Amino acid sequence: MVGNFAASPQGYKIGGNFVVWHNGNINDIFLGVKAGNGFMTGHFNTFTGNSAGFANSSGAGNTATGFGALTSNTISGGNTAMGFESLTNSNDLNVPLRDGNTALGFQTLKFSTTGFRNTAVGYKALLNTPSGTQLVAVGYRRWQIPWETTAQVLERKIRQ
Repeated sequence: MVGNFAASPQGYKIGGNFVVWHNGNINDIFLGVKAGNGFMTGHFNTFTGNSAGFANSSGAGNTATGFGALTSNTISGGNTAMGFESLTNSNDLNVPLRDGNTALGFQTLKFSTTGFRNTAVGYKALLNTPSGTQLVAVGYRRWQIPWETTAQVLERKIRQ
């Protein structure tokens, strides 16, 4: 231990908290305080940022970068969450096959609970959309209206 920094076979600690570590499986890597956890059975996950991927248990192939990104997910896989609190409240994504969301930006898809195969890019894109399948939203605060489908949005845009 040098100062406040210590190394162990699992990773590196600062002030008693793991900041770079893995859960015993070299296919997973966690960077940040409370990123990932040591009890997951799903692998091929990369979690970077405070609490990123913290609740993951059997979800595999997830990538989360940013404070609170993909924090509540437990079993969904193939998700990409990049940005402060992106996909953070996805606690009901924990249904098999609720996979494949991509959230890039500040609080993108934050309140998605049953949605899957969605893509949100931009500040708060699809923020208040708890459900929906195969939605695509690109832009600042794009589609914050809950439960609005892609077809409804396109129809509204055409009428404008």
